[in-house]
Amino acid sequence: MVQNTQECDIFVIGNPLLDISGYYEDKTICEKYNIGLGAACLAEESQMPVYAEVMAHASAKTSPGGAGLNSARGAAYLLQKFKADTKGVAYFGCVGNDEYATIISDSCKKLDMKPILSVDAETPTGSCACIIVGKERGLCANLAASCKYPTSHLNENMAYLASAKIVYATAFFITSNVEAMRQVGRYCAENDKPMAFNIAAPFLLFTNYDDVLDAIEHADYVFCNEDEASTFAEKQGFKAEDRAGAAKFMATFKKANTKRNRIAVVTQGPAPIIIAFGQGEG
Repeated sequence: MVQNTQECDIFVIGNPLLDISGYYEDKTICEKYNIGLGAACLAEESQMPVYAEVMAHASAKTSPGGAGLNSARGAAYLLQKFKADTKGVAYFGCVGNDEYATIISDSCKKLDMKPILSVDAETPTGSCACIIVGKERGLCANLAASCKYPTSHLNENMAYLASAKIVYATAFFITSNVEAMRQVGRYCAENDKPMAFNIAAPFLLFTNYDDVLDAIEHADYVFCNEDEASTFAEKQGFKAEDRAGAAKFMATFKKANTKRNRIAVVTQGPAPIIIAFGQGEG
């Protein structure tokens, strides 16, 4: 049972989006809109028509999404399933004042989550086209309101962050409010609060590399998949296939809070997971 207070056990901050998924037999739509399977991108003007096209497809489905929200909902589902005595999962982000925002908020409440959402009435709720071909999927996100998250909203609701037992954020949120991202990271490091960080997508290692490194510096757990690890390896001058080297670099990268080791986790689809442990007092 979740306690209805301005507290939480799990604090997640990210880019709330409504996923619009379509299932296709081939990559025609991917080629039309330059959306790579197994990858994620931010929508450019030429890609904006993809949302209406996917929504009109016979297989179209909508669901709350965004990497951080997906993780938050997964955690909340397990807490609810096992009837945990918990202060729950608090999810922070920015939405518009529209039907998409209502769907997102209602879905959170059904899982006993606490959607602590800032509302930008001038901008629509963000959405993500999810192109699914066989076992592969390509994502194209229109951040819209999600990138309007104000730091003031975080400051007004710091009680949630202060009470959390663990904090989770993804690099996608860097594109929305890097100031708030850094504030969360520094608060966690200064208050010895465990923080998990997901690199989220290879393109962020090109567009926001220094910001990703700053988040890693303040994180206790770092997650990425094989594509992100290979890109990270190349950024460090390693060979792309040296994902173990990338994991070791992440784990041993300078750490703001030295009271515990950093753990880096690289998933590789069906291949073995790579786990690297850093140095620290813990």
